[in-house]
Amino acid sequence: MPSTNEFPSKGWLKCSDISEGMFPNEYAVESITADNAEFSLFAHKTLVNEKEKLLKVTILDCRDDVCLVILPNEAYGVFKNMITVKIKDISQ
Repeated sequence: MPSTNEFPSKGWLKCSDISEGMFPNEYAVESITADNAEFSLFAHKTLVNEKEKLLKVTILDCRDDVCLVILPNEAYGVFKNMITVKIKDISQ
């Protein structure tokens, strides 16, 4: 959960699954939006913590129980890279 009101900031999004990507330097990442829509994307390995199932994101704002974040790439399922996620799924 973000502990600062200074945005934008970097944070980690909890993922439901992380697996090998199509290329050796990437992972396939799956997660869920604040509206419970599933999405997936390919992310460079430097942006993923495979062991803890986390994806590095940019947090633009958090209000109530949701955060607006920028994903490292456009996500399949939502077809954009700016989404809202539940604040409980974000850590810094």
